[in-house]
Amino acid sequence: MKKYGIPIAILVLAAIVVGILYGPDFFKSSAAEIAELEVAGQKGEISQATNEVGVTVPYGTDLTAVNPTITVSPKASISPASGKKVNLSNGSVTYKVIAENGKVKRDWTVTVNTAPNTATEITGFSFPGMEKWSTQPDGNTVTINAVAQYGTDINDLAPIFEISEGATVEPGRNTKHDFSKPVVYTVTAEDRETAQEWTVKVSLAEPSKKIEITEVILGGKSADIDTTKHTVRVQVADDIKLDSVALSKLEGNFGKIEPGLKPGDKLDFTKGAKTYVFSPEDTKVKAAEKWTFIAYHPVAEADSADVAIGKGEGVEHALIRQIKENPVYWGYTGALTDSASVKKWVGNEAHKLAILTGYVGSKADSSKAGWEVRVAKVGTVYELGKDNDGKTVIKEYPDFKSYKDSNIEPIETNVAAPSLKDAVFASVDKDVAGPHVQGYEYIFTPSTCAPPCSPKIIPVSFNDLPDMPIFPADE
Repeated sequence: MKKYGIPIAILVLAAIVVGILYGPDFFKSSAAEIAELEVAGQKGEISQATNEVGVTVPYGTDLTAVNPTITVSPKASISPASGKKVNLSNGSVTYKVIAENGKVKRDWTVTVNTAPNTATEITGFSFPGMEKWSTQPDGNTVTINAVAQYGTDINDLAPIFEISEGATVEPGRNTKHDFSKPVVYTVTAEDRETAQEWTVKVSLAEPSKKIEITEVILGGKSADIDTTKHTVRVQVADDIKLDSVALSKLEGNFGKIEPGLKPGDKLDFTKGAKTYVFSPEDTKVKAAEKWTFIAYHPVAEADSADVAIGKGEGVEHALIRQIKENPVYWGYTGALTDSASVKKWVGNEAHKLAILTGYVGSKADSSKAGWEVRVAKVGTVYELGKDNDGKTVIKEYPDFKSYKDSNIEPIETNVAAPSLKDAVFASVDKDVAGPHVQGYEYIFTPSTCAPPCSPKIIPVSFNDLPDMPIFPADE
């Protein structure tokens, strides 16, 4: 053992000298390599010569927040740290590896590529007049069973496909085919190796015995369809001319329409609503229906002459003037050129709304029949409108200036009752529920009248309207 004593001592002495001359880091590793990298379960290919790592991850991997697992040289450090979330959606990110000795630093570029999509799905399938479609695996092919509306010409259809991202389909999309027999399509995946055959079969639905209108777009807006009243109503923008309102969609189950009506037509509503007769698809069923199409502009802001009460007037007078400005908005479906019909309808509608909002007594309540709220203060405003829920309301303002000031709330807002039977005439007691009489209002009754009320009502400027009540038929 003694013969090794001198060499060992020399080595120890040499190490001490080196440590003194070069410092303690001389013995620490200078390696700053990435030995292994894994992203989304895929191992990367590492080039020590170029300081690059490349990795291909499966299609669909979310690269915005991945956690690469990285092994570096012993006792070296890396930034960002292994397992820390990084955004690789731009394709690459730079890592810095620092050797144990702290002096050797290497920048590594990690590049991520996404493998091509191997999906061969048809995710969407449609054609004009299609009612529904479904898929069914059938051996080496997948069958699409589509049902077309009765009357659809299936001998000349160009289906619209939605397929897996990056995939292609043959025959091409938007290509017309005769679907009276099965048509075979082949979807090839983005990898250009995986393919799937799809067989499309189209059948016609049985003719409908009932008339259904499911969607109408007029003037660029979806119309409200009332299947009970058989009306199609839409409020179009002010810049849409009522003499040429475009019908862009008309869908449902129906056969012949008289007069003819189809998407692409421009309808003239300047003279009022338009009526069409719809027949069922099943010609054996004789059950045609009249449908009324209505398009109108929004109600313009009323001026003083419409909303303000004149001398000796009741609230109903203001309602007449406002409804007259846009009768179609308030539900008129007749011809605007028929002035007598318009006058009668406007009067009746105003009378009904006056009852529903508590300003006129209904014949349904014999104790209040013929009663009405009149206004002693000339210039008081009664604005007819709709609230956010679509309910008809009347807002009271002390004068036109207050009405025009958006910062002033109405004195009172009366909401129309859902029906004439639910209507409640105004009460003198302000503490009770429902409408009540303000200090500037008074209740006129046919049997008794004391100043300032007067049985004689001053006519308003609407074709010399007769005395109130204008149209007593309120049921």
